[in-house]
Amino acid sequence: MIIGFAHLTVAASDANAEVAKWIAAGWEPNETFEGIASAEEKLPLLHGQARRHDLVLLRGKPTVEIVAHDTGVCPGQGPYRLAANGVIGALARNVEKEAEFYCRGLGFVLVDLEETTNAARRLELRSRFPNWCVSLELENDPAAPIDPPLDCAGFPCLAFYSTDLAGDLDRLLSCGGRDPTNRFELILGNRRVSVHMLRSPQGAIIELAKIQRYE
Repeated sequence: MIIGFAHLTVAASDANAEVAKWIAAGWEPNETFEGIASAEEKLPLLHGQARRHDLVLLRGKPTVEIVAHDTGVCPGQGPYRLAANGVIGALARNVEKEAEFYCRGLGFVLVDLEETTNAARRLELRSRFPNWCVSLELENDPAAPIDPPLDCAGFPCLAFYSTDLAGDLDRLLSCGGRDPTNRFELILGNRRVSVHMLRSPQGAIIELAKIQRYE
């Protein structure tokens, strides 16, 4: 079961410089982890074959995770963008197919807004925890990137909290998701994070994370 939105990933070549930009924009530092070994399972999603990366979590609207791989960032842009009101935009060549993936697969609901055109869809993921809620606007663009890598500049990935990684992954694949990774684990402080990653029908990267305490 998807229980909430975790973070918007920001790919950066220099974690410290990127963090400074976000703090200047109003985000607050939360946690920093340096020299994390990059899981072999996610290497097919990367342009460079990164062996290690630094990770910084920042509180704000929305929560962001800055990731700096030891291979830096590659040319091109991620599929997501961030508006000033905290709404995450996503470019797609087939808005309807992407909307079905986010709604049926991840639990978003379609929001009808007068200002939303027929070429765009506003979606919301709701949770009893305010920081785990997020708004997403899918925008039609015939030139939207297909299968951008995890280490492309900008915003390459959205992450969600899951209580059932296998069940959620199966559902997302049945809704058009593809190219799943095998499950892998990270130890971040006193937490064990189990992860599956996959692509949406358009090719945007989605991360499913299940967190448990680690002693």
